[in-house]
Amino acid sequence: MSSHPGLAEYASTLKLLNERFTPHAGQLGPGRALFAEGAKRLFLQMGRQSGKSTLMCHMAVRWAATHPNAKVYILGPFLNQMRGNVWTTGLLQGMCPPQLLDGAPNQTDGRIDFKNGSLIRVMGADNRESLRGLTASLYLIDEVKDVSPEVLNIIRPSLMVHQAPLVIAGTPPEIAEHPYWDLVNEAKSSPDWRHFHLPTSCSPYISAEELEKERQLHLARGDLDVFMREYMAEFVPGVKRAVFPMLSELEHVRPYSELWAKIYRNVEHWNFFCAMDPGTASVFASLLVAINPYTGMVYVMDEMYATSQMETSIGAIWPRIWEQIKQLNPPEKEDEWTYVVDEAATWARNELLDRYGVFARATTKSQNRKAEGLGLLKDLMLAGKLAISDRCVNLLREMKGYMLGENGQPVKRNDHAIDALRYALGASHYSALESDSPIPVIIPEDERRRAWKVEDDLAQIIGGVEGNYLLSSSFLDD
Repeated sequence: MSSHPGLAEYASTLKLLNERFTPHAGQLGPGRALFAEGAKRLFLQMGRQSGKSTLMCHMAVRWAATHPNAKVYILGPFLNQMRGNVWTTGLLQGMCPPQLLDGAPNQTDGRIDFKNGSLIRVMGADNRESLRGLTASLYLIDEVKDVSPEVLNIIRPSLMVHQAPLVIAGTPPEIAEHPYWDLVNEAKSSPDWRHFHLPTSCSPYISAEELEKERQLHLARGDLDVFMREYMAEFVPGVKRAVFPMLSELEHVRPYSELWAKIYRNVEHWNFFCAMDPGTASVFASLLVAINPYTGMVYVMDEMYATSQMETSIGAIWPRIWEQIKQLNPPEKEDEWTYVVDEAATWARNELLDRYGVFARATTKSQNRKAEGLGLLKDLMLAGKLAISDRCVNLLREMKGYMLGENGQPVKRNDHAIDALRYALGASHYSALESDSPIPVIIPEDERRRAWKVEDDLAQIIGGVEGNYLLSSSFLDD
């Protein structure tokens, strides 16, 4: 039986393309998302020398070669820069099999034509007017941190009308308050997007030893934040002023599903907290936190972050929080959640009780210094005891941008989710002292607790056997 002629031609085209360039393992995920899974929006958060430009060129060539009459545009901040990166070097042209081309590449226009009617053109976002009215089949935008947000608004109509995929790539900017991070947060939280974090280490052509030397060099110079940004593709504020310089997305951020599965391996060993920092005129931040008293592991599972006054009332936000709780809530823990609210927000606690029958404890900020709470968060990260779900994009944004002021104290700004995390730890009586750790108990499946005892309530209130948690213990697998 002969093969379908269309499939045979497609396979022949792929063979020609692979003879010119084969993606390395770190580049396969984005390629699979675009070509096999039909993703329409991709954000590639990449480090230097991770293969960003080669991947973008490969995507452009493969799309043009396998989609007749396609119009593919590779955009960068500046035309001269893009020409220098992918055209003058011959990178783009070198990936194009001559058998598939309709004539020689047009050096003047930075354009390559294919026999199937497709074209690829390299353009600069600095000439915005040239982008208006383009009919595109695929857009690829490189170094997006240097591209004006207006460019995305200009090409958006073309994306909608022609259902064209958009691939955005770039290394992080030097500041936290940047449109780049808005795009990252959207890509992480929206089902319409696919987000990929590809540090320099994902490239098999970069020696791990050389990369470590580079890290040590930056560390010695006191600019580890530059290394983290350029090579790890993570934003870390200037180390001297950062409150959480040890925070790393690769080390401390995990998929929600992965953390959920770990909890359910031994759900009886976990306690659950909903911590809220309400604000009617500013931000209402809420976190769902799971804590294992035997291992000291802290999982920040989900967040609710409202900034509009229309969304920051208890009536507007509690139903949404409750939906998150039901999604995470194990049946065995239905009545075992602890709710804690900023002690200054008496109105919120009263409304929760009056309208929904939910009793929430007040925080004890007046008795606990904020510096101690922040110090505990640092210790958790350094000890590998804190894992943050990929759903908590606003908590991560706050932690990355949390800075010390001229007086050496944290600047009280954009810290609502951070405060909520401190409240959860405070309500759990979390302790770093080994002597405070409870004795691990293995509970057989047929002996799991079916009811809540008065002693349990009392123990939580006074900080009993399950009240103080160990930072460095490793009795049981988390």
